[in-house]
Amino acid sequence: MKELNLWHLKLQCNPLAHTALPADFIILTHEYKYLIECKESKNGVFVFDRLTQQDDLINFERFSDNNKSYVMLLFWQERLKNSYLFIIPIQSFIIFMDKIGKKSANLEDFKENFTPIIYLEDELNALLK
Repeated sequence: MKELNLWHLKLQCNPLAHTALPADFIILTHEYKYLIECKESKNGVFVFDRLTQQDDLINFERFSDNNKSYVMLLFWQERLKNSYLFIIPIQSFIIFMDKIGKKSANLEDFKENFTPIIYLEDELNALLK
């Protein structure tokens, strides 16, 4: 397996512990620190109120130019290879919410504004070997 020069930690290991945390993951590299908040939609719609960590993600970025915050949003469609995954910088996500002007956005809205990450099973398996 290819060695990556980073350190990461899932901030909450018990999904039943409803402790307020700034994000799901923290990732550290020599140059940057990242917060990643993960969300999922199984019905093709993401309700913006579900992003309760928005202020924490923004404040983390304001603390240092080397801090980056992202929302990772998965639109699940029965299988991973049929699903859409977006990794969106928090500032871009906020601009998108304002642009949409609604309380939610559907998959098509996201596809029109962001590039999904394509799931490539063969490439992923090759990386993990």
